[in-house]
Amino acid sequence: MAETGASSSSSSLLPCTYDVFLSFRGEDVRKNFVDHLYTALQQRGIHTFKDDEKLERGKSISSSLFKAIEESMIAIIIFSQNYAASSWCLDELGEEIADSYGGSSKFGWDLRNIANGHESECIQLIVECVMGKLGHTVWDATENLVGIHSRMGRVYSLLEYDKVQFVGIWRMSGIGKTTIARAIYDKIFSHFQGATFLHEVGDNSAKHGSRIIITTKDKHLLQRYKKSHPKSEYGEITTEVVRYAGGLPLALKVLGSFLYGRGMLEWRDAVDRLKEIPDGEIVEKLRVSFNGLSEIDQKIFLDIACFFKGKKKDSVSRILRSFSFTPAIGIRNLMEKSLITVSKGRIMMHQLIQEMGWHIVRKAASNNLGKYSRLWSPEDIFHVLAKCTATEAVEGIRLHLPIPKDINVGAEAFKCMDNLRLLKIHDACVSLAPDLLSNTLIWLGMATR
Repeated sequence: MAETGASSSSSSLLPCTYDVFLSFRGEDVRKNFVDHLYTALQQRGIHTFKDDEKLERGKSISSSLFKAIEESMIAIIIFSQNYAASSWCLDELGEEIADSYGGSSKFGWDLRNIANGHESECIQLIVECVMGKLGHTVWDATENLVGIHSRMGRVYSLLEYDKVQFVGIWRMSGIGKTTIARAIYDKIFSHFQGATFLHEVGDNSAKHGSRIIITTKDKHLLQRYKKSHPKSEYGEITTEVVRYAGGLPLALKVLGSFLYGRGMLEWRDAVDRLKEIPDGEIVEKLRVSFNGLSEIDQKIFLDIACFFKGKKKDSVSRILRSFSFTPAIGIRNLMEKSLITVSKGRIMMHQLIQEMGWHIVRKAASNNLGKYSRLWSPEDIFHVLAKCTATEAVEGIRLHLPIPKDINVGAEAFKCMDNLRLLKIHDACVSLAPDLLSNTLIWLGMATR
């Protein structure tokens, strides 16, 4: 058996869907070792892909399997006696090696020589190793989070360890609900045989012994600062920032990162701007931080918000660098401003911050689709390409359909896109291929059907 780490050097920009991809010869191990390993991984909250389809003789590996490999953090390959006799398995192996090229380490186990060949102990060893590789260790979510311990204590007081429970945390977006739930989860998950942190799901099923903490929308809970307390001379103006930011932790985190290290005059200017924004308009309040970015960093931010959220950092950096956007310093600046984070090698962004990016693009174009600098919504893209309404303002288009669909492209759809630099269309049946594209186009990806 071998494990290979998925690499960020892959040219794909698809989001990470699975923690682990299991590669095996079905008729050899599907109903014994693989089934037991899959169950053990799932019970520990490791999202695992296991192909349960039987391949017809002579049929090649499907595009969906290639996609699953590409969207997995780790591939575990079970070399059974007849593994090499399957062309499908060898195709999978080739894709796994290609996807991990230049990436993380690769290593293996000889199960006959581990724990005297006891399967259950071998599986436990593999699961613990995968947990370590994925970073499923306790994260100190409480660091620099003012007031979080008392909130965690209130949740702890509601948890009883002898029965199935649902505990609700209810209030609006950006309030810190997920932060508290994550902190609680990371403190207690190791005490359970199975544990999973599911973000933004509609409902969960309860099983014996479950502790389910659900977060939903509407109230402020915590603040975050670079230090536990602001400097004494900033005490009064800090209170004003908190008040005009609506007490929302997300806004405070972003504004605090933006104002950190700045002088009193810049703090005062920020407060004056916040005063002009009506209560409840959180997106506009977050924009204060965006306005403080350099022009290049603003472009990087909007590209990430519209095209690259959840994508591999190395792949995104390569694309941004081709646009002469200096991504190394730009991405770092966005992280320092709390506008993005990097998790497991992928660029992440809070939903409200992403919506701020979309809002900025729409407002700059006065809500005229043809003048959007970036097009990311399938409905908007369908309209612009069919009606040929795009102008020279369009710099990028990214269309990724979950289900293949026919789209109508007008004969002159791309005629006026003189500044187009990125065009990626995936899983679309295009009625008419463009015969003329801008000479400013740098990244072109057309995976059509």
